[in-house]
Amino acid sequence: MWRLASNKTQFQAMVFWGLATVLLAIPALVSAQEQSAGERYAKILADSESLARYNEQLTSQLDSQQAQVLLFEQQLAEMDATAAQVPALIKKMFETLETHLATDLPFLDPTQAGPDSRQERMARIRSLMAESVANEDNGASNEDEESGSTADETVPGGDEQLASNADAARTLNADKERALNAERYRRLLEAYQIELEYGRTMVSYKGKLEDGREADFVRVGRVTLLYRTADGEESGYWDAEQKKWVVANEYNKAIEIAVLIATKESAPDLIMVPVPAPQEVPL
Repeated sequence: MWRLASNKTQFQAMVFWGLATVLLAIPALVSAQEQSAGERYAKILADSESLARYNEQLTSQLDSQQAQVLLFEQQLAEMDATAAQVPALIKKMFETLETHLATDLPFLDPTQAGPDSRQERMARIRSLMAESVANEDNGASNEDEESGSTADETVPGGDEQLASNADAARTLNADKERALNAERYRRLLEAYQIELEYGRTMVSYKGKLEDGREADFVRVGRVTLLYRTADGEESGYWDAEQKKWVVANEYNKAIEIAVLIATKESAPDLIMVPVPAPQEVPL
């Protein structure tokens, strides 16, 4: 009986200690679960804040890009308006240059390629201004129309094909015309720059007078154009008002010195040469 009672007491003690262990473990388990939930909440909160900042950044970038799109659209509209004015500007530049050359000193420019690169340059510009893209493509357009009409008779949808070909031809012509205008503008601007540079230089070259006599010519900027015959017996200058050469032998020595200075055979010096009175030229 005593042994049975002892075993019962031991069993009760074991149960008691087992329950105590379980009761002690429950708070630790609950604390671990609560801590894990808190960490997850903190992580979710941090991610939410990071996403909010990222959204703000994207919104700012989107607003900036939309502003750039509006600016580009405005610039494109201005470019279209400017492009419409380019042909008139090019024509005005060409007419002004022609007027200027008609009233300018009749000097040559043998300093570059050719006997007179100035006249050659203007000849190229005149030829370029006379070119027409539309005239070059008239024959091709007529052929397209004829082939389109034939296709319209035999193939369904011929009208659509003809319209598509016409649109493609117009687009091609417009692209060619823009390229032609760009080349015209480049050549005219180059000519203006060269003409401007003439006013800063002093050049001498050999040529012939209207009566065929050999002479040394001196261009002093855009101020005056002088000559001295090869035998040294006659000197003079170009009179822009009378449009002819005027003999001025009293400047013979000064013009001789001017030739030497222009050809770098003499050091620069002060010389007295005839200078025609300035004239107002309508543009």
